[in-house]
Amino acid sequence: MQNKACQPGQPQGAAPTFLQLISGVLAILLLTFSQLSSALESEVDFSELAPPHRPNYYLISPAWMAPALPHEVSPDFAVPASVLYELWEEMLAREKRVTLKAAYPESGQYVYREHSFMFRFPDFITVQFFDLPNKQSTLAIYSRARYGYFDFNVNKKRIDRWLAQLDRRVAKHLAPPQKRPA
Repeated sequence: MQNKACQPGQPQGAAPTFLQLISGVLAILLLTFSQLSSALESEVDFSELAPPHRPNYYLISPAWMAPALPHEVSPDFAVPASVLYELWEEMLAREKRVTLKAAYPESGQYVYREHSFMFRFPDFITVQFFDLPNKQSTLAIYSRARYGYFDFNVNKKRIDRWLAQLDRRVAKHLAPPQKRPA
């Protein structure tokens, strides 16, 4: 006697197949990861930011802003926030693995994703620009790893490198134009 469930062309029983189970698990994982990425791309309220439980982030902010102690207090720049943002964008245009993921221009906040060189792990970087009196500005940067517990100072090194580049761009922007020899 043949088993009807094994005959070709016959409908399988109500029990899901292994392939259907795997497909379902993958769909749930993809949905979960996409929701997690969306959360990382959403606007950050720096004034309410609580440090994460994992040490895989780096935060700089003005001393007057975040209740969470930043790793460093962000510098002031001798240009308005709009100019600082333009110089920031020029700088990031040269970064090969950085993409803008979300923009909130009304609050001066932008979210970027950078993939690591070797394994392409994504890090998310949120930056917000603030005007200060006397045509000056400052910013807050929250850089965090998407995966893992430790980041091996990757986020700190990124922020330090970007701040140094931004400082040079601001200095160049403020420098008087060079006269060319006749």
